[in-house]
Amino acid sequence: MNRESIRRFVREDLGCGCPEEVFDHVALASCDAGPGEPRYTRLLIGNRLLVYVMRATHGDDLARDTGVLAARGVTERDEAGYNRFRLVAVTEPGCAGGSAAAAFQQAVAGDDRAHLHCLEAASIPSSLIPAGSAARTATAG
Repeated sequence: MNRESIRRFVREDLGCGCPEEVFDHVALASCDAGPGEPRYTRLLIGNRLLVYVMRATHGDDLARDTGVLAARGVTERDEAGYNRFRLVAVTEPGCAGGSAAAAFQQAVAGDDRAHLHCLEAASIPSSLIPAGSAARTATAG
């Protein structure tokens, strides 16, 4: 995990104005909830900002996976007392993400501390993009 690439991603691509000291603690984990559940990467910045990164799937699966992870992320954020939750859908060039946005809004019900970002893989640090292999966990700081 490259802490500088994470900092750049959070600040520039996600638009987070997190203070510098939150980057002293960065936790990264690859998560797989089980059969039929979306695989995602969980990133926690300074015990304040919770980010899930998922690969965008096609059609109905994209809406379903977005809704599942949005609900899971908001629940985790609230239970742990984090400030914000952001769900990042890794998309292919030209993917609009309309079904993801609709599913996200339905799952978070107007929660202004939860945000969806549909970004192409080229703008996301490779360590954050969910892999097809077994779960791994890494912590820095």
